[in-house]
Amino acid sequence: MIEVHAKCLSIYKNNICGTGGVYYDCQNQEFTSVPKVNVSGVVAIDLSYNNITNLTNSDFEGMDALKALYFTRNKLQRIEKNAFQHCSQLCILDLAGNGLTKDSIEEGAFRYLTALEDLRMNDNPFSKGGYPDVEIGRLTSLRNFTLDATYYLSFSTEFQRLKRLRYLQILPSAYFWFDNYSFMNLGNLSIEYLDLQFSDHSACYHDIEDIFWPFSSLKGLTFQTFCGLRYVLKSLKSLKRLKFNQMEYINFTRSSPFNGEPVLLNDYDVAFLKNICVKFLSLQDTNTVGIPTLNPSIFMECIEEIDVSHNSIYTYSTFVMFLQARRIKLVNFSHLNDCRLPSSRGKLLEMREMLPKRPPVNATLSKSLEEIDVSYTYAKPTLLLYVQLKIFATNLKKINFQYIGFPLCSLNNIELHFPSLRSIDVSGSSCDNLNLHFLKHLPSLTEVYMRNTKLNIGLATDVNGTFFRGLSKLTMVDFSENALKELPADLFLSQASSMKCLILESNSFTTIPRALNFIPRLEFLDLRSNKLSYFSKESISIIDNLPNIMIDIRNNPFDCSCNALESLKWIRDNIKKFVYLNRAQCNEMEGPRIPVLKIINNLRALELKCISQLWLDISISIVSSMFLIVLVVAMMYRYRIILRYGVLRIRLFWRRGFANNLTRDSSAFDTYISYSPVDSLFVSLHLYPKLQEENLRISFRDKDFKPGSTFAEEVVEFINISKCVVFVVTQTFLKYDWGTYEIQVAKIHAIHKNARILLIIKDDIEVEDLPRDLLYVWWKIKPIRWPDANNAAKREKFWRKFIKSIKES
Repeated sequence: MIEVHAKCLSIYKNNICGTGGVYYDCQNQEFTSVPKVNVSGVVAIDLSYNNITNLTNSDFEGMDALKALYFTRNKLQRIEKNAFQHCSQLCILDLAGNGLTKDSIEEGAFRYLTALEDLRMNDNPFSKGGYPDVEIGRLTSLRNFTLDATYYLSFSTEFQRLKRLRYLQILPSAYFWFDNYSFMNLGNLSIEYLDLQFSDHSACYHDIEDIFWPFSSLKGLTFQTFCGLRYVLKSLKSLKRLKFNQMEYINFTRSSPFNGEPVLLNDYDVAFLKNICVKFLSLQDTNTVGIPTLNPSIFMECIEEIDVSHNSIYTYSTFVMFLQARRIKLVNFSHLNDCRLPSSRGKLLEMREMLPKRPPVNATLSKSLEEIDVSYTYAKPTLLLYVQLKIFATNLKKINFQYIGFPLCSLNNIELHFPSLRSIDVSGSSCDNLNLHFLKHLPSLTEVYMRNTKLNIGLATDVNGTFFRGLSKLTMVDFSENALKELPADLFLSQASSMKCLILESNSFTTIPRALNFIPRLEFLDLRSNKLSYFSKESISIIDNLPNIMIDIRNNPFDCSCNALESLKWIRDNIKKFVYLNRAQCNEMEGPRIPVLKIINNLRALELKCISQLWLDISISIVSSMFLIVLVVAMMYRYRIILRYGVLRIRLFWRRGFANNLTRDSSAFDTYISYSPVDSLFVSLHLYPKLQEENLRISFRDKDFKPGSTFAEEVVEFINISKCVVFVVTQTFLKYDWGTYEIQVAKIHAIHKNARILLIIKDDIEVEDLPRDLLYVWWKIKPIRWPDANNAAKREKFWRKFIKSIKES
C-alpha cells in the first residue's frame, strides 16, 4: 500500500527490526524540524537530506511504536535531554553526516533508548572533542556501531558497558593516529567484527603489532590504510590470542602504499599470517607483486577463499600454492595486469625441442576447489604454448577466463579435465582458430559464455557440430558480439532436451538460425542488436516449433512497411512469444522511430494502407503499360513505312535466296520513276523514250513490275536497286496513296545509300505544297519544273538539266 501524507511518502515494509509497518519517507523535503506524523502504524521515519537542526523532547510524541529513525545529512547541532523518551522501542538510529559534537548531545539524550541495536554517528565533528562517552555508555543493547576516528583514536571506560556490541566500524575523518593502546578499554567486550577503513588519513609510523589484542572473539577483520600491506600484516601478530579459533574473513582490500611502490612480500612479512586460521583473505588492490610460500602453515590448512585481484603478481608459485590448498574453494586472480611465467629464451627453445619427446604434464588442483576467476588478467604463459598440459580439478564448478591475454580456446596442447564444471566464461579471448575439442572433457557443463571471441571465424570450421558434442546438460549459451551470420546446423544436436537459453546479442543475424531446429525446449532467445528486418517463412516455421520460447528483438532494423505485412501479422498472432516488444522500433528512414508494438496494435490501418498502395501500384502499372502501348503504336504508325520497308527487304532477301541477293547488281537501274496512274502516258510517251535515248537504264511499274507480286515489295525492290528516284509531282500524285509510300521508301533509300531524289514538278505546284516527307530530306532533293509545251527552248533546257542530274547521281 502506498499513500501520500503531507510532503512524505508512506510505504508498507515487512521487516523493520523484525516487524512490519509503515515506512515514512520524508527525504529531501527541506524540513527544518521534525514533522508531525499522523499516519497510524508508522514504524520508521526517514528524514535524511533535510535541514533539521535540533531534536527536542516533544518531537516524537505519540510514536511509541517507532523502530527506526534516519537523520542522515541534516544540520543537527543539538539533541535535547530526553529527546527520545517516546521512542523506547527504537532499534535503529542514523545520525550520520551532521554537525554533532560531544557537547551538543545533552546528558540524558539517549536515556530511553533501551532497545537500540544499530547506531550510526559517523561524519560528525567528534575528531577533536572526543565521543559523547556517557550517552553512548547508556546504550547497553547496542550491537552495531559506526563512528569516525578521533584525533587520537581511543575509547574511554564508558564503552565497557556495551556488553552486547558485536560490530564496530570506524571511518576516517580528518588526520588522526592510533597505536597498540587505541582499543585497550574494549578488551572485556565480545566484538566479533571490526571494520577499520582509514584510507590516507592515518599515520603510518606507530607500532601496531598488538593493536588487536583486546579482540579475543574476533571473527571478521577489515583493515584498510594507505600505509601499505606490509604495515597492516604486522597487526596480525596480535591475533595469536585467538589460538586456533577460525576467523570468517580478513579483508586488506586497497591497503596499498600511498607512494604506489610495488610490494614484494617476504617470509618475515607473512610470518604472522601463517599462524591464523581464516576462511577468506582479501589482498585485492594492494599493489602486491609476489607472495612467498605459505606452506606448511595453519593458514594454508584453513583458507577456503582467496582474493588477490587487481595486483601485478607474476610469480607462478603463488598461483599453484593457492590452487592446491587443501580446503580452498574459491580463488580470485582477476585483473592482474602483468601475469607471466618467466623463462629465458634458451629455456623456451629447449622446451619446444623436447615437446614431441616428453609425455604430457599433468596438473592436479585441489579437490575442494569450486571456483576460479582469472578474468581481465593480462597473461603471458609462454611455457604453456610449448607444453602438452592436462589440468585436473575434481570438484571445480565455475571458471572465468574472461578477457585473459592468451587464446585458451584456440590451444590444442591444453586439456581441461573438469568433470563437475558447470560454468565456463572465455569471453574476450581470440577463438578464431577454435579448438573444436576445447570442451570435450567438461561433461557437466551447463553454461558457456563466449562473448566477443571471433566465433564467426572459429565456428566456420565446425561443419559436423563437434564443439558442443556430448554436452547433454548444457542449458545456456552466450555467443554475443561475434559478428555471426549463421550457426552450424548441427551445433546443438546433443542439447535437444537441455538447452533453455541462447544469447545471440550484437551479431549479424538476418534470420533465425537453423540450428534451433534441434533444441525444441528453448525458453529464451536473445536477438538484440542484430540485423533482423522481418521473419521469413523459414524463421516462422522454426519459432513455431519452439512452444515455450520467449524472444527479445530490441535494436533490430525492423521493417514495418507493406513488404513485411505477413511477418507483422505473425508477430501479432504470437505476441506472447516476445519480451520488451514495446522497446523494439521500426526502421523508418525519416521521422521519429515508431515502436513495433504500436504498429502491431494498429495493424488494420497498415493493411488498409497496403491495399491502397497495392491498387495504386496496379493502377500505375496499367496506366504505364497503356501509355507504353500507345507510344509504341504511335511510333509504329509514325514510322510504319520504315518498318514496312525493313520487313519487305528482309522478306525479299529470304524469298529470292541468299546467293541470288549476293550476285544481283545492287544498282541495276540508273533511276526509278514514281508517278500516279493518271501520269502513266506522260512517263511512257515522253519521259521514258527521252531517257532511253541517253542509254540510261530506267525502271517504272508499267514496264518492270512482275504480275502477281505485291506492289509494296516491287517498289522496295526496284528503288533499292536504282541509283536515283524520280517523282513526277502533279496534283493527282499528291492525292495518290501509293505515292506517299514510294516517297517514304525513297527517303529511306536516299539516306541509307546516299541516293539522289529528283522532282519533276508540274501543274504549278509550289514547294510549300510538296509532301512533308520530301521536305524532311530536302538536301537530298533536286527539284526541276516542267516547262510549258509552247516554249521549245525551255523544254530543251529542261531535258539537258534533267538528264545531267540523273547521270551525276
